[in-house]
Amino acid sequence: MLKREDILSLGYLAKARFNGSHRGMRFMLEKGDSGLEVWAWPEPFAFDYTQEEKFSCRFSFDEDGLDQAINWLNEVYEKIKVR
Repeated sequence: MLKREDILSLGYLAKARFNGSHRGMRFMLEKGDSGLEVWAWPEPFAFDYTQEEKFSCRFSFDEDGLDQAINWLNEVYEKIKVR
């Protein structure tokens, strides 16, 4: 289960994309024009080389949005791990 301390700060996300992985799931977070954009997909490949289904969602670019994004990533992990 991903926790808040597993993701870098909003200050970092305001300037750069954050990539990570968790038990067979890869994910990416970045600041977009409409808020915090989040993607998740099954390992083993990078985003650009993954042909399988990718999941995505947008959240507000604030601490509440980041908390919601982490909860969403944990929900997606449950979907990915059963494949």
